[in-house]
Amino acid sequence: MTIFYRILRIVLGLLFLQSAFLYAGSKNVSKATSPVVSVDVSGFYIGAGIGWMRLKDDYTFEFFETFPLMLQAGYRLNEYVSLEARYVRDNGKVRYEN
Repeated sequence: MTIFYRILRIVLGLLFLQSAFLYAGSKNVSKATSPVVSVDVSGFYIGAGIGWMRLKDDYTFEFFETFPLMLQAGYRLNEYVSLEARYVRDNGKVRYEN
């Protein structure tokens, strides 16, 4: 290993240690006094989406193009669980080229 890489490793190690001490804080850091704000995430929601995809396969000479549309509605029970229904309409077309 050359001297350059040894010095580089030492400098990077010192920078890492310095950043750890700077972000870790000290005993003089005051505690947070503001209350935590909670947001109710439950309730109904609706959504929509569109997409576009094009695929050309040079081996089978297939050309596939699609433009899907999606509608969704649901009820969020909590932050992690929701009941949802989706409707997806796809007008995919397959063409064969020579």
